[in-house]
Amino acid sequence: QRRVTVQLSRDADEAEAQLARLPDMTALQRTDDRWHFLAGDLPAVLRLLATLPVEDVIIEPPSLEDVFLQYYRPEPPHHA
Repeated sequence: QRRVTVQLSRDADEAEAQLARLPDMTALQRTDDRWHFLAGDLPAVLRLLATLPVEDVIIEPPSLEDVFLQYYRPEPPHHA
C-alpha cells in the first residue's frame, strides 16, 4: 500500500464520493481541500486522479504507524 495525499481545486464533495469507491482504499480522511488515504491499487488511483481537478498529489510509502494499524486491525465479521 501507499499513502496518498490529494489536493483538488474544485468539486470536493463529488471527488470524495469517487475516492471512497476506490478498490483497496482505506483510512480516507479529509482536511479542508486535501484527502489522505492508503491505496493498494495505485493504477486505479492514478486513473481516477486523471479525471479530477488535481492541484497537488503526494504518493509515498506507508508510515510505520500505517503498517502497524493495518496489521493489527480486526477483521470485520463475516455474515453467511
